[in-house]
Amino acid sequence: FLFIAGTIHYSAFLYVVLIFIKNNNKQKLVKGIIYLAFFLSILTIINNNKIPFLSQIMTDTEIISDKISNWFNNSARFGFLIKWLEQTIVFFTIVLTKRITEKNIKNFKKNNEKIMIYCDAIYWINFCMFILFPFYIVTASFWRLMRSIVFLNYIAYANCSDSFYNKSKEKIMYNIAIILILIFLFFFEIIYPYNGVILKNIFEYNLFF
Repeated sequence: FLFIAGTIHYSAFLYVVLIFIKNNNKQKLVKGIIYLAFFLSILTIINNNKIPFLSQIMTDTEIISDKISNWFNNSARFGFLIKWLEQTIVFFTIVLTKRITEKNIKNFKKNNEKIMIYCDAIYWINFCMFILFPFYIVTASFWRLMRSIVFLNYIAYANCSDSFYNKSKEKIMYNIAIILILIFLFFFEIIYPYNGVILKNIFEYNLFF
């Protein structure tokens, strides 16, 4: 299914690594992704914010479309720091969500095992996305790959919220924290880069009013 999805959008191939995740090699994967992301980030910064050889390889082999290939020919300044911050915050919300879901898993009346499997999968998907760090240095356009898992994260948040007892203090605090973080991300994704133009278009050009 991953390879079929890959024919529709190249970002699907990022999830191939999940096939190889097993309990006995998770620690190796963690170290591998951290070291690789760190090494490529340093190398990219040294190389004038361009990933060495990668753009040329993509162009010569015609692996990807010209549109995506052009991303590798760009050179960003310090905007990548915002994307690093955003992704780190998102990851910590998933870590918190995973821990709470594990703690409250018995509160689910059914599908306990499926919910936990899904939560664990979302955790690893988000963790694997750290490999995008060096690509953000080249251009923020690679953030689109991170955005592709936003709704998957929302489902994990919703499951975690359901794991609390109704109207409990912990549930209210968790939901407020998630909402505040989403508002923070919304600001840096929609309002800050476009000076409110997108919001203005939504309110002025719609089918409802």
